[in-house]
Amino acid sequence: MTDEARQAEVMLDVLAERKRQDHIWGVQDNLAPIWLSRLMREVGEAANALNGCWFSGRDLVEYRQQLVKVAAVAVSAVEDYDRKLAGDSE
Repeated sequence: MTDEARQAEVMLDVLAERKRQDHIWGVQDNLAPIWLSRLMREVGEAANALNGCWFSGRDLVEYRQQLVKVAAVAVSAVEDYDRKLAGDSE
């Protein structure tokens, strides 16, 4: 697989996770500290998944899934920032 194809696959996974999040919680309108808190919670879950894989010998599938969630929350925060910058509200 080429680097470009791999990047496209990752971005599609992040987009799918973003859509899943919007389906569950709707469009989020949070203050910056809340976004950072949510992002750090997801990073902590990724770290826990990595530790679980590392110490138990499992594959890294759960770790990758958590990293996709980290990326999706970061994208959601940027989207919220851009909406506020543009004066849009949901």
